Amino acid sequence: MKRATPFNLTEHELSVSYFSHERCHIDSWQKKSFDSINKFLLISLLLMIVSDFSFSQSSRSMPSSSESIVPAGGHHVLQQSTLNLQTEAAGLVLCDIFGSPTACTGGLSLFTGPIGAGYSYSWSVLNNAAGASIVGTTTDDSVHISSGTMGTYDLQLTFTVGGISSICKKTVTVIPGASCFVYPSTNVTHVCPGTTTSYSAPAGMDSYLWTISSGSGTISGSNTSVSVNVVAGNVCDSLYTLTLTFSKSGCNFTCSSTMHIFDNTPPTITLPGRDTTILCSSTPVFTPPTATDDCQYQPTIVLVKDTSIYPLAGPLGTCVSTYHRTLTWKAVDGCGNSSPLVSQTIFVFDNVGPVISSAGNDTTVSCTSPIVFTPPTATDNCDAHPLIVQLSDVTIPGTCPGSYTRTITWKAQDACGNNSPIHKSQTITVRDITPPVIVATGSNTPLGCNPSASLINAALGTATATDSCSTVTLVHTDGLVTATGCSRSQIRTFTATDACGNMATPVSRTATWTSDTIAPVITATGTSLTLNCNPTAASINAALGTATATDNCGPV
Repeated sequence: MKRATPFNLTEHELSVSYFSHERCHIDSWQKKSFDSINKFLLISLLLMIVSDFSFSQSSRSMPSSSESIVPAGGHHVLQQSTLNLQTEAAGLVLCDIFGSPTACTGGLSLFTGPIGAGYSYSWSVLNNAAGASIVGTTTDDSVHISSGTMGTYDLQLTFTVGGISSICKKTVTVIPGASCFVYPSTNVTHVCPGTTTSYSAPAGMDSYLWTISSGSGTISGSNTSVSVNVVAGNVCDSLYTLTLTFSKSGCNFTCSSTMHIFDNTPPTITLPGRDTTILCSSTPVFTPPTATDDCQYQPTIVLVKDTSIYPLAGPLGTCVSTYHRTLTWKAVDGCGNSSPLVSQTIFVFDNVGPVISSAGNDTTVSCTSPIVFTPPTATDNCDAHPLIVQLSDVTIPGTCPGSYTRTITWKAQDACGNNSPIHKSQTITVRDITPPVIVATGSNTPLGCNPSASLINAALGTATATDSCSTVTLVHTDGLVTATGCSRSQIRTFTATDACGNMATPVSRTATWTSDTIAPVITATGTSLTLNCNPTAASINAALGTATATDNCGPV
């Protein structure tokens, strides 16, 4: 290090000589404030030179003089410049590069310089044996370096603050890369869905990390060992990518292997159960086939068709109990490969007639009651709803109108035409035991004295008769007129009989009246003699007299 011209200190001035520094080059000081200079460096320099001096809080001007110092060997040298010492905020910023001195082959490293307002930067790469390169900007406070390959390089920062420039260097060593490869334990180009494949990585690495970076695959067990097991997904004709990241000497290396999940071989299917014949009362039981596959442990058995053929048509339509039913299957693996079709047929027939129950009980009812028959029911070993068929409906007339006997006979029949072996009947006897009903007019109200014959006949009235089963004969009879004194009465009686001899309750009407043809008899007192002169009123009244009257029929 070469010393510059020394400081000359006076009461108002301070002349300072600065020294060369291998990491920092200060081009010029143009009376800049000390707040842009690192206090630590300045104080260190001053202590080396004038440790017994002290600075006041006031400004001190330095002489205008400058001397460049360039030592041998090309080291960067500080220059002496004129300063205004602002001791209150004096400081000096050191240039330095922060970042790792080692890098990984092909990696991206981040380096940072001093950070502050008003700072400017210029990054460059020198002595580049590793082939490193700057990625992105070279004028920011940090820089990204692509490491290149094995070797070293020098990273240089030219750093400027307050018009003062410094140059820093850092030598970076690029660690050689390791060979990264992933290979399966067997030499295969594709795997079956759902199968497990083992993979291995280079041995001797510091750490391992296996991942499925894409596709249909799952790691089974540990993913941090030198080997790994991968279970292929169940999606056929798909891919999965296995990615390995391992570290060596602090560097990470990544590589991948892609596997095709594929299967184009159809499954092998066995024969199903044998064809057979059963009664319709039995349930058809089919025996599906089984299958094996070169990839899957158990392929899927798929029912392709379920066909029933009904050769017989019965009275109710299709004979559902006599038919043959065929099931057809195939086997399908996870990739959609299908086996040939296989089938089993079961023949079902029905030759048994239904069982018929009893009909309603025989009974006798009035001709006024509704006629209700109760048909039988039936069950069948094959037909859930056998038909009840009416065979006959016979009516035999009775001895009078409205009386008769009616008999209905049934059988049961299933959909295949099988009939019940026996028939069932019910008989209902209808009789007329209900008499007619008489409705009469007339009135029993007394008619008064000497009514006319028409009034008497109207009071005796008329009548009608109805019957619910047959015709009715209606008659009436008039009794004799009875007399009690002047009172007279007469009764008219109505009777009705239907065709079966049932008689209605008689209905009567009674007319009453008074017969009076004799005038009343008057009995008087008094006299018809001539009274004397000037009779008294009493004499006159006595001569006039009083009278009473009587009648043979009643009061007068």
